[in-house]
Amino acid sequence: MGFFNKLFNRGNKEINLRLFEAVGRGNVEDMKQLLKKGADINSKHKEGRTPLMKASMNAPPKLINLLLEHNADIDLKDDYGNTALMIASACGQNEAVKLLLANGVDIDVKSNDGRTALSMAKEQDYNDIVNLIQNPEKYPYESIDTIFSAAKSGDLAAVQSLLIKGADVNVREGHETALMAASGAGHVEVVKFMLENGADANQKDITGVTALIKATDNGHTEIVKLLLENGADPNLGSKVFGTALINSVRLGHEEIVQLLLDAGADFIQLNDIKYCLQTYNPQYSQ
Repeated sequence: MGFFNKLFNRGNKEINLRLFEAVGRGNVEDMKQLLKKGADINSKHKEGRTPLMKASMNAPPKLINLLLEHNADIDLKDDYGNTALMIASACGQNEAVKLLLANGVDIDVKSNDGRTALSMAKEQDYNDIVNLIQNPEKYPYESIDTIFSAAKSGDLAAVQSLLIKGADVNVREGHETALMAASGAGHVEVVKFMLENGADANQKDITGVTALIKATDNGHTEIVKLLLENGADPNLGSKVFGTALINSVRLGHEEIVQLLLDAGADFIQLNDIKYCLQTYNPQYSQ
């Protein structure tokens, strides 16, 4: 019996680890299959993190919702005393915070060092999350079909409907805003409508990428124009792509380069631009 118990325990650990890894990949279908096979939704892994805690770092709402639908324990703590809400708050995950609040998470629980989800959000200057935690009744979580997915797919009617119902125009999925998603995908009318309804053109993802950099990366000239007309700062830079100007030079988008320069892109980046030209577009090296 001891042999078989060890064998079963090994199998349980393996399937639980696979669930945790599927959460990290954002693979909903794999998660569903593993849960059907009996994976422990509250199993703990590195640093005592559960799948829900892992998801709360940057996963889309539909993935977090799947875990909650399968009775993930919302108030479990990791080795540091952090809950899923604390992790979501510290990582700036507005939609995850909304969803956890809507499912009755304890907002007053403290970590091992005495901090709460609210204090963590304040430390990072995540004012939207501070407001969510202090006034959860004002910001109900209405639907997993968020404005983000509508914006990314270019569904203007859905974006309009969601905004009329009070959806947050600056909503994020992971670290990307809905405006970034629409800008990168080239949905001109969606971008225009979102900007007209208060979308912040200068929000950044975790690497510093803005909607403007997303648009330049894919050569969406009309969207670049819209963003610049609506206050996008051409000099904001990303750790990965540099500024919108550098990225546009690297990719050879001449019309966009001129638009950015006309909008005040800082030409002090000349050395970086020269490097980009010589490296990626040798015909301009002279």
